[in-house]
Amino acid sequence: MTETASTNIIDVRDLQVSFFTDSGVVRALNGVDFAIPHGKAVGVVGESGCGKTVTSYAVLQLLAKTAKITQGTIHFEKRDGSLVDLTQYKPDSSEMRRIRGGEISMIFQEPMSSLSPVHTVYNQIAENLFLHKGMNEKQARERTVELLRLVGISKAAERLDEYTFQFSGGMRQRVMIAMALAPEPRVLIADEPTTALDVTIQAQVLKLIKQMQEEFSLSLMLITHDLGVVAHMVDQVYVMYRGRVVEDAPVMEVFYNPLHPYTRGLLNSIPKLRGPRGKVTSIPGTVPDSYNLPSGCLFHPRCSEFIGEICRRDVPETREVGPNHRVSCFLYNEEPAGHEEV
Repeated sequence: MTETASTNIIDVRDLQVSFFTDSGVVRALNGVDFAIPHGKAVGVVGESGCGKTVTSYAVLQLLAKTAKITQGTIHFEKRDGSLVDLTQYKPDSSEMRRIRGGEISMIFQEPMSSLSPVHTVYNQIAENLFLHKGMNEKQARERTVELLRLVGISKAAERLDEYTFQFSGGMRQRVMIAMALAPEPRVLIADEPTTALDVTIQAQVLKLIKQMQEEFSLSLMLITHDLGVVAHMVDQVYVMYRGRVVEDAPVMEVFYNPLHPYTRGLLNSIPKLRGPRGKVTSIPGTVPDSYNLPSGCLFHPRCSEFIGEICRRDVPETREVGPNHRVSCFLYNEEPAGHEEV
């Protein structure tokens, strides 16, 4: 299970996850590939239902009991330099519990559903310090005050024993960040961390996450449905559609040279504040039903650049089209198929 060290702290290859329900099998992930380099930030973007959160839960082995990783590997470089495949660990194993929280932490979408309303802020942060850092009560209280101050909560020593319902939405998200940082993780996964926050607070929370990532040399995985959010936050962007990565590239390359029709569609749906006035366009249709996925390229029923039967029949390979720029689309085949009217 242990291998030699890698240049990436997390390297996911051909990850496939299915949910086995009474209504049928839901193929949530259909061969996801992505990597998080040491100390770098990557963004995972796409519409709701594209598999972003399921991907993060698979990394942490937090999937529902009805879900199963059916194929693929999740290689993770531990603190001691050894390389392990997280898919080989059971979710409740002692080794996975040491990694989850201790080395990989997560900021969840909605803090009020992730934080306990019947435990104080101190109780919830200190649990990580007891479990992963072996601190005693006095040490944990001092460290919790430090963490709350670090994430910008004023009068931290006084608010330590308050409950989360006494905090605003932005303050609750700061408590979540403090909780994630408590065990001094090496990887931070932020799953839509600004959900339900107003624009001003969103900017503050994102700035704080970026500051913490740089200050502690964290490897960051930022999950969002908003391409605009990742512009100043990450180094590499992975665009997901219906359980697959359809394009990945350096962040500025995604904005200035988007190649996949889906990536272009996402960018065209963002209102522009500068330049000539233009129309904001949406991507037609919806993300396909998980129980009945289309054959071939999963995006072809909604694609504005559909090129023919090959799109209906085959799944496009992922091709390198530039430095660290890959795309999964038949438009970039070495021998492109002839254009077909639809």
